[in-house]
Amino acid sequence: DEGTFQSRLVTHAASLQRYSTYHPDRGELAVTHYRVLARSSELTHAVLRLETGRRNQIRVHCAEAGHPVLGDPRYRPDLACGPHWRAKRLALHAATLAFAHPRTGERLRFSSPLPTEMADLLKKMS
Repeated sequence: DEGTFQSRLVTHAASLQRYSTYHPDRGELAVTHYRVLARSSELTHAVLRLETGRRNQIRVHCAEAGHPVLGDPRYRPDLACGPHWRAKRLALHAATLAFAHPRTGERLRFSSPLPTEMADLLKKMS
């Protein structure tokens, strides 16, 4: 129900698709912590916290674990569709973003409410 994905992300030269390698001399370290909040027979609602911020990190880690982001046409599209998801976007939302300001060092934090289509989906899960 909780854990950490850790790998080194590389980009395929021809397709530009990201994927994990466990070769210690290649790619960029990517660390994603996850915690499951709810499950249904078709979906899992999880909170993810990035320790690193690599391009497509969440999408790659979840897909490689067999749990792709709902609506993701790039990573594991065979598993990424769902009967209750009609939106033309990923079911992925950054609820909170925080970082140190690059000049002042001040910690900045931004929050955003869950989009309506995602909130509706979670209601159907319950």
